[in-house]
Amino acid sequence: MMFTTAALPLSVEPVIGESATSLASRLAWRNGAPRLITFCSDLGIDHRGLTNGAESEIRRVAALAGLDPDPLLIWTPRLFEPGWFQLGKERIKFTALSRTQTYACPLCLGEQAQNGPLSIGHPGAWQLNSIRSCTRHGCALVPMPPAPSNKDVFDFARIIERHVSIPPMPVSETNMVLEHYLISRITGENADAGWLGKLPLHVVSQTAENLGILMTLGPDPKRSDITDLQWIAAGAAGFPVLAAGAEALHQVLANMKRGHVNDAGRYRARYRFFFEWLRYRDDDRDFDIIRDQVRDFIWKNFPVARGALVLGKECPRQFVHSLSTAVRASGITRRQLGRRLCSMGLATPNGEKLGFDIHDYIPDGVLATIAAEFSGLLNASEAAAYLGIKRFLLTKLTRPDLIPVFMREEKALPLYQVSALSEFMDRLDRLRETGDPQNGWEDIATAAHRTKITTERATALILLHKLPLRCRHDEAAGFRSFLIDPVVLREAISLPEEGAVHPRRAARLLHLPAATITALIAHGHLDGVPVRRPSPARPQVYVCPHSIDVFQDLFISQWDLVRKIEDRKNFFGSDDLLPEHQLDLGEKAEPIYRREVLDFL
Repeated sequence: MMFTTAALPLSVEPVIGESATSLASRLAWRNGAPRLITFCSDLGIDHRGLTNGAESEIRRVAALAGLDPDPLLIWTPRLFEPGWFQLGKERIKFTALSRTQTYACPLCLGEQAQNGPLSIGHPGAWQLNSIRSCTRHGCALVPMPPAPSNKDVFDFARIIERHVSIPPMPVSETNMVLEHYLISRITGENADAGWLGKLPLHVVSQTAENLGILMTLGPDPKRSDITDLQWIAAGAAGFPVLAAGAEALHQVLANMKRGHVNDAGRYRARYRFFFEWLRYRDDDRDFDIIRDQVRDFIWKNFPVARGALVLGKECPRQFVHSLSTAVRASGITRRQLGRRLCSMGLATPNGEKLGFDIHDYIPDGVLATIAAEFSGLLNASEAAAYLGIKRFLLTKLTRPDLIPVFMREEKALPLYQVSALSEFMDRLDRLRETGDPQNGWEDIATAAHRTKITTERATALILLHKLPLRCRHDEAAGFRSFLIDPVVLREAISLPEEGAVHPRRAARLLHLPAATITALIAHGHLDGVPVRRPSPARPQVYVCPHSIDVFQDLFISQWDLVRKIEDRKNFFGSDDLLPEHQLDLGEKAEPIYRREVLDFL
């Protein structure tokens, strides 16, 4: 039969959003054709071309119905290259479409009884797998009976004849957020130029739903057990995460990891449903952007070994460690590493033998820092030899204000950092006077014994009150090289517990005249400490040792300032800058400047 462009005498009313195959099916029913394929054959329409959305066949169906073809061209999925359809403004991969199973709205079907069997059409958007609800009635779409053959899949009017009515399942408007977004992209109403807008439609829909299942049902649901309402809720949960960008996706994955780092399961156990779905999309390059984001998160947040495959790529290096992998990588014992992590606030003992719970996987940078610390540790014998003393004396000096122990293990010798030992020696060396006679001066241990106090207390007094020390040689070879005047040590026993430095000693430490020290105390730039002595009866004002340390950070004497200026002429030529930074101490005091003066000279 030759094709004619004249409209058929018996036609049907248009349905908004209807596909061309649905319209043709209604026309066939209206004109008494037993099947859509028969109707197409009788009127010279290429049935295969029509079901694949060929423009010529769509225009012929529109002409037969006496309708405008443009809406049909928009809402009919049209195959334009292998595996890809055009629907409205969107290029859609065939995997996003349901081409063998028909879904419809039960309430729309219910209206058929009132308005006639030809009043309902099948919108083209309902062919999308992720369109699972009817926006007009707010209920879930339901599957229609299978078509009698592959040739009848798109014969909508005949398929619904065998439909058995079922109660509708309501869907809230908030749960349709994904579907509204998909429709807006098809109609061209959404011109999103952001991250989400650059993703193909099938990537957005499938990622949102599968991520949403992970968020709402956890990692282990069976795909066959998930209901349509659960898929709709999943899309509503996952879509806002994708819309917020890659950081939001990472945050969701991080939240699911939290609290499980000490379990045997790793990322596969945490994200199984979502991960396995994404893993089996490896033949679709459109998912690379999602795959790359998830893979990068897994590499940097789970103990993945270097070279291990994750979503098709080898991990370049191990970014984080479990406690077990950290022990193997660092060579540090589990007890030592666990206790160090506890001291850093990164782990907690769990009460089991050698048992620790880490709060999160250990970053490789933190592990490298700990390994470096342990590589520079000394045991008690080595630390004592470093200081030139016996182990028993080291044990006495081991206290937080003198020599802090890096780590003390049960049934094991304590470990010391070389930096802590060096700092202890430096603190003593800063109190050393040079070029002075040593008659009557004794090493600290001997002076402590003569003063009837312990060596550790004597050492603490020396450091607290900044007592003067001397050495037998120009440099201290060890702890025993330092000498102290027993008389000065005995006097320090009665000094205030917060520390007090004699003004003359403070002047020597700061390289200032005694009169300047007095002026600094009087003007509040050094804190005074009243010390009562038998003679004189009136309390004598000493200097707070802490304020001496603070003073050196805040102020600088004229002599020290001159030493820091290479050209003294430049210094003395900058007199106009100095008064602004000079302290007002009176005429008898040496000029003292705020240290920021160095920024202007």
